[in-house]
Amino acid sequence: MKYIITEEQLNNASKSIIDLIDREGIITASKFVSGYYNLKEILGDYEIPKQLKIDTIKNYIDTKTDGGIHLGELDEEPIPYYEDSDGYHHIEYLSYSSAIVNVWGGYENSRDMGEYQVYYNKLTSKTLDDIIEMLIDHS
Repeated sequence: MKYIITEEQLNNASKSIIDLIDREGIITASKFVSGYYNLKEILGDYEIPKQLKIDTIKNYIDTKTDGGIHLGELDEEPIPYYEDSDGYHHIEYLSYSSAIVNVWGGYENSRDMGEYQVYYNKLTSKTLDDIIEMLIDHS
């Protein structure tokens, strides 16, 4: 038997998911629909507010860690931030208020060039999505 979903049914489902996000948060809503990217697909053009994404990350750090977490502790690869003439910049650590970006440069980006802090509100929505997806996998 083949079922046809109408646009109205899809809009109602999206509204229900938005209500679930408001009540229970992004992580619970994502689990309800089998993952964060499924959640984003169901929501279509609706963009989850950046501040809600940031609050989700901060809540995870506050409740599941001792103030921060190195991505290696989660068996996760660093999250790419950007690449320039100085080297390859990627996120290796998440604290309550910011991400710590490490820079690798020199020959084949094999030399640790240091690190710097980037507040979550300065990260792109895509980078926040990558962080949330990873945290959902470990919650």
